[in-house]
Amino acid sequence: MTRTTEAERPAKTYANPDFDALIARLRRDFIQTPAVLLIELPQFLYESFSPEAARRQGHYAFPPTGLLFVKQALAGRGLEIDVFDLNLAILEATRADDDFKLDDWPKLLDAALAKRDYSVVGMTGMSVLQDPTNPKFFLTAMTRHLRAKNRYVLIGGGSLASADHAYYLGEGLLDIVVSGEGELKARYVFDRLYGRDPETAPQKGIFYSSNGQSVELDGRSDRVLLREDICDVLDEIPYERHWAAGALTPFSRWNGRIARFGTVQLNRGCRGSCKFCGLQEFMGKGVRQRDADPVIAEIRHMVEKRGVRHIDILDDDFLGVGSMREGLDRVLEEFKRLRRHYDIEWTASNGLVAGMIDERMLGQMRDSGCLGFRLGVESGNKERLKWLRRPSNLFVLKRFARLLPRYPEIFVCGNLIIGFFDQEPFGEMMDTYRLALDLDFDWNGFTVFQFVNKQHSGKARSDGAPATDFVPSKNLGVREMARVGDLVSGPAVFDLPVDKVPSRQQVGEVWFAFNLGVNYVLNKNLRPGGRPAKMRGWLEAVMTSYPGNPYMPLFAGLAARLMGDDAGAEKHRADALANRDASEYWQWRFAQWGLDALLDDFPKSADTVEAKLAPLRARFPGLLPGRAAVA
Repeated sequence: MTRTTEAERPAKTYANPDFDALIARLRRDFIQTPAVLLIELPQFLYESFSPEAARRQGHYAFPPTGLLFVKQALAGRGLEIDVFDLNLAILEATRADDDFKLDDWPKLLDAALAKRDYSVVGMTGMSVLQDPTNPKFFLTAMTRHLRAKNRYVLIGGGSLASADHAYYLGEGLLDIVVSGEGELKARYVFDRLYGRDPETAPQKGIFYSSNGQSVELDGRSDRVLLREDICDVLDEIPYERHWAAGALTPFSRWNGRIARFGTVQLNRGCRGSCKFCGLQEFMGKGVRQRDADPVIAEIRHMVEKRGVRHIDILDDDFLGVGSMREGLDRVLEEFKRLRRHYDIEWTASNGLVAGMIDERMLGQMRDSGCLGFRLGVESGNKERLKWLRRPSNLFVLKRFARLLPRYPEIFVCGNLIIGFFDQEPFGEMMDTYRLALDLDFDWNGFTVFQFVNKQHSGKARSDGAPATDFVPSKNLGVREMARVGDLVSGPAVFDLPVDKVPSRQQVGEVWFAFNLGVNYVLNKNLRPGGRPAKMRGWLEAVMTSYPGNPYMPLFAGLAARLMGDDAGAEKHRADALANRDASEYWQWRFAQWGLDALLDDFPKSADTVEAKLAPLRARFPGLLPGRAAVA
């Protein structure tokens, strides 16, 4: 059956007089040239930026793939569209110039603006939501900087502008906000701005200001048909510069292999409707798959023409539902072919759904070059999982975990959250801790809950604390957590009342205890039968983001000792000593957890590692029965 395109559907009249008036004013005041600048915002919070991490390629440097989809959608309109990656520009400036300060970022933006006489500036970003009134929040700072010039139509897109469209439109900082999938909405907005007969009907999800209030356009809710590729614009991504400036995730620098990286998307949306996630509000219900042909064309272009050797999957639901298996199989087969010829690898850094992974799928992943993936776990409490509407359960998670020892080549990281909605009692958090031990993955990405969707983003925190990074140790550029005197910290965290709901700051201390225990002291790859090379490779990649952290090199040194690399072990131990001794904060943490004894009396041989770890392991609720060694 032939599918109907947007333009072929029966027309309907929509009444948007205020929007028509806005478009007329914007055309009159600002539309002088066909030049358009699309900006990728920094992929970090202002407060969490670390110049030293940037110099060590430890900050995110995801290519602006979403903006390329928008640019491709606007092809054929005579527009001169440039994409400016401010995130990349900041990372490069920091690495190239020791005198560059983060507050100098407007100079980088102004230099990009000076290249053409732009009429329209659009911007999007991927970071944690913050209070939009924070003057350092990049979307707020940028819109204020641009608005002061009074030269451009300003359009915001992506999750940040969408979540707080009422603020940005009400304050006059943006003229239009495009929420959700951008292609059709961008076509409609730009056709109107440039006086073209719109190729698409008016679309819901376009917001504008009317009498100082944010108003949604009266229109349809069409979805992009996902037939096109972006090969024509992929060459605008300077892959060699992104690779030199930062990383995608630790996977892209794991095991010491520094491969030029790129990203691709097969599916949009997610089958789940989890309460903690804002994706469904942003992308609509369900998961949809792009045609496999354009996806494969993009992959081939990156690998064969641009030298990409590491590909990360951007999908929020890469495995999709059963009806999407044919398209998934075709993409994995292409990965397999390219692996034979180019030795590529791929990863899925968003959480996969355990119920879709059986032995056949794990075999396909391994054979096609899957280095590793993250898996959505979220909570270890049965009732909480059900309440969250997770498309998984404890039985499915444990069944999946029992398959992993047969596929040791793949690095698996679980995604877990504590502190749900500022209402989770400590006993439920301990359920998550125990589940992490039982699943026995290579790593567990513990994060602290953040309000990320429209329904909850404006809610006050239980203790009035502002939004922070998902990982508490990244809240500050120095990668240290604030010391608060009345918080329970150290091993005493595990004695918190199970029915008590910890404050947001207290949850940070819980996070520290869980992360140190599960991922380091009790990690399976430091136990008999484990694979210490996996632990070492992961930590050596993670350390680029935490240059002053001492326990990361300490445990990387233990892994090196278990591997028989004595020189590597001593190098890591020296780094751990230097970092501990340089910081009062880390001296306090090491004394608090008994890490000093391990560092100062470092194991001299692989045979003594287990005995040296034993006193530390006693400080943590232990391994579950039957999990003392790797299966």
